[in-house]
Amino acid sequence: MSILSVGLSGLLTSRDALSVTSSNVANANNPAYKRQVLKQASGLSQFLLGGYVGQGVQSTGVDRVTNQFLYNQILKTGSESQYASTLKGQLSRVDEIFADGNNALADAMTAFTNAAQDLSLRPADNPSRQQFLSSTQFLVEQFNSVSGRFDAVRRDNTEQIQFTVNQINDLTGNIADLNKSIAKSYLTGDGKGVPLNLLDQREDLILQLSEKVDVQVIEGERGELNILMRQGQPLVTFDKAYSLLALSDASDPETTVIARDPETGGAPIRFANKNLGRGELSALLEFRDTAINQYQNTLGLMALSIHDQVNAIQAGGVELVDDPGPPAANVPGKPLLSFAKNTSDPLDNGFSRVVANAFNSDANTRLAVGTVNTSTLQSNEYEVFVLNNAGTPEVRYRPLGSKSAGQVATDLGGGNYQVPDAFTFSISGGAFVPGDSFQVKLTAKAALNLRLENLGTDQVATRAPGASVGDNTQVLKMTRVLDQATLFQRAGSSGISVRDTFSRLLTTVGNDVRVADNSAKTSLGVLESLNAEQSAQSGVNLDEEAAKLIQYQQAYSANAKIISLSKELFDDLLTAVR
Repeated sequence: MSILSVGLSGLLTSRDALSVTSSNVANANNPAYKRQVLKQASGLSQFLLGGYVGQGVQSTGVDRVTNQFLYNQILKTGSESQYASTLKGQLSRVDEIFADGNNALADAMTAFTNAAQDLSLRPADNPSRQQFLSSTQFLVEQFNSVSGRFDAVRRDNTEQIQFTVNQINDLTGNIADLNKSIAKSYLTGDGKGVPLNLLDQREDLILQLSEKVDVQVIEGERGELNILMRQGQPLVTFDKAYSLLALSDASDPETTVIARDPETGGAPIRFANKNLGRGELSALLEFRDTAINQYQNTLGLMALSIHDQVNAIQAGGVELVDDPGPPAANVPGKPLLSFAKNTSDPLDNGFSRVVANAFNSDANTRLAVGTVNTSTLQSNEYEVFVLNNAGTPEVRYRPLGSKSAGQVATDLGGGNYQVPDAFTFSISGGAFVPGDSFQVKLTAKAALNLRLENLGTDQVATRAPGASVGDNTQVLKMTRVLDQATLFQRAGSSGISVRDTFSRLLTTVGNDVRVADNSAKTSLGVLESLNAEQSAQSGVNLDEEAAKLIQYQQAYSANAKIISLSKELFDDLLTAVR
């Protein structure tokens, strides 16, 4: 090979190196870009004068600087970080509910007790009676308000679940399209000929996908990347994307469940939440199924307990009259509190939510909740179902979400049943056979639907039957409504009060937020560390690239000088032979 050819090979290779380096500089602020390096190889050596002499250089391709192990770590940590961040964000919205207005519900509880205490000192005083009714109304309104805001959080959560599923489907569809494009240009086993920008785009999309749902990546034979969920369910196989669906649960239409479109007919394939691993979608579902349900059920239990206690005190007393003599002296007190009900549904009690499974054998079959033992109630949500036990249908119950065989409900006769220490219920309207089930959320609507009856001040039953107008027997009981140990009673435990239950709820919310916040900070710190390491390996360092530009520019000039020199030598040779 001549000097001219050697110089030309060096010139062309230096030009290629300058082009690659310029691309690196241009993409220095592109977070999806992976630094590229030019692969070079020496030309074939030529035997000359007893040895081999190099014959220039050639460009053999361009590589992306990547670390697959580090990338996989970022995928997993990204899922963890987004899960923690999303859960923290959801919990913070609940924390804001109790923090707003210096916790108006706590203030309302204090005002109710203070008004009852003031009325106990002046039971016949009309302004004191009016203040008691006003304080009771304020307490009811705060229960309504907090529960309403919980419902708003729940609605937003449902919308976010649907939005996140749509994002996942968009990402998997784009990844499948890139797989197809990459496979078409995949020429050899080392990926020669693959447009590197497509590889960058695909990796970035997979990173975004990992924030939504926990994934694992498996490389195929043609350069495609197959994406699986952590439990092995496919999201992308070559150029095929499998859509996720956000569907109404057959056992509760207000609850969204995640499924996969079978695309071959038949029913969608539902995913258990645990199979989603980490990521934003999993955090949204966990918040809904655990935190928000627990908080709202506890609030409802408090409202139901207050309702029952206040009305029992009213029923045990008599109204105020000017003349305490018979018979007006013993007019029983009327209920002070009630629950707003669906007037078109005679079985609605106003405080429970009962949902029939969409696949029940008889759509006319109804379950109605009767009484609820708020004192000993340990679980607020149940599934009532029928199990065929050796040919005998049994009405059973179990905590909602449990996969156990459950326990047999006590048959009270006439279609009435009892869950011991919890609630009574009735089945009517149609058949209730093996395979049928109902979800029963005992206190789901209690806080939202609590109402103050339209009673006059003289209808507050402050005194015991037959007692004088100044008697305060019943109103003294009102002062203890929020502080008696009337909840969570069980063997070995006397229970706790409504006020203490609320304090525990606030503590639980606060602790949940702190744990989520710490988890979010920790996982984000790990992710930032991994991203920094990846950036150091695969990112563009402008100082390094600037030095390379100078190096390759000098090489280009030097090779141009070789070409110029070869011309001069050739001209000298022509002159010598003339």
